[in-house]
Amino acid sequence: MLSFIDIRPAVMTAMEDVFPPEQQLVCEWYTPSLNKTLAFLRAFGFEVLREEANHFAELGWKSKSRLMVEQVDAFLANQNEFGYRGYCGNIRVLVPDVDAVYKIAMQTEGAVILKELGDRYYGFRDFTVGGPFGLALRFSSPLSA
Repeated sequence: MLSFIDIRPAVMTAMEDVFPPEQQLVCEWYTPSLNKTLAFLRAFGFEVLREEANHFAELGWKSKSRLMVEQVDAFLANQNEFGYRGYCGNIRVLVPDVDAVYKIAMQTEGAVILKELGDRYYGFRDFTVGGPFGLALRFSSPLSA
């Protein structure tokens, strides 16, 4: 029988010696169309840092954070009659002016506002925009104190 062993102290100390904290957690999205997904992400300011054989890309956000996107043909096998299984979460991106990003979202082809721009009880003004193939981004700015 397996039991939980807390390896956090040993692993986290070792990880911080090798990689800074902002590089330890990297999200990767699967998509059936790398080109459509990259066009969507570029519209919001993501920068393509590396693209490999039209099936994988590494993107940067403000030169610190990374997002990986991979074209996976098996994604198509999991589609339903609506074309995809839907949104399964989002990635929050902190920006200094969420209202300006919202204006971009309103003009971006394929963007769907999933959660309208508004002040939230958790201290942020934000909105969530859905893009191709279940890709969702939540742009946020802290509310003034």
